[in-house]
Amino acid sequence: MAVLREALIPLVLLISAGTYWWMTRALPSASTVFPYVIMGFMTVMGVAIIVKEFLTSGSDRKDDPLVTWRAPALLVLSAGFVAMFVQIGFVPAALIFLCTSYIVLGTKPLLAVIVAASLTGAYYLLFAVLIGMNL
Repeated sequence: MAVLREALIPLVLLISAGTYWWMTRALPSASTVFPYVIMGFMTVMGVAIIVKEFLTSGSDRKDDPLVTWRAPALLVLSAGFVAMFVQIGFVPAALIFLCTSYIVLGTKPLLAVIVAASLTGAYYLLFAVLIGMNL
């Protein structure tokens, strides 16, 4: 049962990626290159997590009760990021999302702020400056 619980979120990601592909297969390829790359990455990572969970023996798994709340918390944070992105924009939403996600994953708060600010700046430079997309 623990294997199924650990593989649930990757399975949802795989189903989401397949649904996205099915719905966008008729679009011109120029408009779907970047989303397809992200979708492919999500698919590979989802499969890797599922395979790892099935290959890991029961004695190797952590039975720490604090670990069980992290996956649902990250799912809620992801939904919050989408809602914030529409309301307050990319930069503040990404900072809040990344910082809280790293703290949920157990990173020290100062390091979480530094990493969140660095990643947000890098994403902004990549998309807004280099690619020219309005974030």
